[in-house]
Amino acid sequence: MKKNILFITTICSLLVSLLTSCHRPISHKSTTDVIFISYDQGESNAFIQIEKQLIKNNITYKILAIGSSSTIFANHPDKIELSTFNSQDALNRDRTKRLPDNIISQVTSTYRAHIIYSGMASTAQAQLINSFGQQGSYTIAFYDNFDDPAQQQYLRPFIDETSPLDELHVPSNAIRNSFLTFPKLNQSNIIVTGQPALEGRDEVYRKTDTAEIRQQLKLGPVEPVILFAGGYDHDYEASFKVFIEATKKLPNIKFIVTHHPKHDGQLEGDIIKKYNCRNVLLIQKGEWTTPMLSKVAVAIATHKSTVGALAIYKRKPVIYIADNGYSNFLIDAGLATKASTPEKAAKALSMAISSPAPSLKSLGMPDFPAQVIATIIKSKLQYYVPLMHKLKYTVLVGITTKE
Repeated sequence: MKKNILFITTICSLLVSLLTSCHRPISHKSTTDVIFISYDQGESNAFIQIEKQLIKNNITYKILAIGSSSTIFANHPDKIELSTFNSQDALNRDRTKRLPDNIISQVTSTYRAHIIYSGMASTAQAQLINSFGQQGSYTIAFYDNFDDPAQQQYLRPFIDETSPLDELHVPSNAIRNSFLTFPKLNQSNIIVTGQPALEGRDEVYRKTDTAEIRQQLKLGPVEPVILFAGGYDHDYEASFKVFIEATKKLPNIKFIVTHHPKHDGQLEGDIIKKYNCRNVLLIQKGEWTTPMLSKVAVAIATHKSTVGALAIYKRKPVIYIADNGYSNFLIDAGLATKASTPEKAAKALSMAISSPAPSLKSLGMPDFPAQVIATIIKSKLQYYVPLMHKLKYTVLVGITTKE
């Protein structure tokens, strides 16, 4: 009778294990609590803020940095070097590039973690989180954007490759609702955590001396200036021309322009020169960053950049210069303005100087997102991992007794 009970217990435990994505506890000399998998700058900036909270909570972690994030974390003491496994350089240039199976196997057999926390910007990230998940790690994906994921082509490589995930962390309620329409992801536990990268803006603002910047830019102490944060996609040039034509209609307002870090600013410089814009100044890379200059600006204009959300987080009016077909959750929520012609852009830019400060509160974003995520991770480590160990013990005892 006792053998039957133990056998039934074994079967039940195995079923529970299957229902929890076949997770099993990890026992390995290189096990860490969390491994971050980063590819793009947006998710990397978020991970930097999260790791500060993990340190406060004595949670161990490593960072597997690929793509452009490998530069961001180049000197990080807890970085996993993918180059150690002879990774191909093409991975840094092509988000659809697959990692060879032998490299995936080498990485996941060398490094283990209770929780895998990955961005969603490449095929390689999906390959890695899939493999770690098969070994028993709890899998969490993080979406760092404020635009509708259904319209983001850069997500396709990850979405097409990924297996079902345990959790998905998103910045806002609207984005959560959009992900509920994704067949591969709508069974995941989708949690609104906010965007930790926003908190990085607080640190930048604390360290930025606006008086010094104004002096070097030859701006008066309270003279209003509007910042345009550059982009790079296929219709960016047309939108930048709309912006420049709008500035010609506002000769008494000063504008500063930053180009995207992936480019050298030649496009913007050529257009500014062509239109002979005396009230527009292009800031070259290495002088001041876009976040630093946003503190000086009274309003921010951009094309389709996440800079818009960062600006609204700091209560700055935002104007998106984009075609009629473009929208995002900030525009839909009435937190940002969109202009598609020079006339509309000029009007929006002029009005932004005296516009009331917007707030992200209406998007349902929690305060202190990095702390929110760290608390979730800590909870999983306290309750999920011990539960999995207990299930493993029950299964082993049941099988041994039956034999």
